[in-house]
Amino acid sequence: MSGETYFLVELTAFGVSAAVELRTKVKSYRFGSDEELATARRLAAEALLVYGSNYNGLTYPDGENRVELNGVELRLSDFGIEGACA
Repeated sequence: MSGETYFLVELTAFGVSAAVELRTKVKSYRFGSDEELATARRLAAEALLVYGSNYNGLTYPDGENRVELNGVELRLSDFGIEGACA
């Protein structure tokens, strides 16, 4: 353990929402391939890190906010983006 404190979001379900489908009649998106799904999930992880909690993701040091995708914790630097203290 490193003793680091950070905020972690885990990306689990993606493109599927029974609640949205029921309430709005918007159908869940079906990806055309596993590659398309993987690309969309990685873009979503990057967007979550940049967004932060209120359009402020780039004001935090690299690694303070992380997104777990497929068992890997990603940070801004994994996308070539510098945070406030990078």
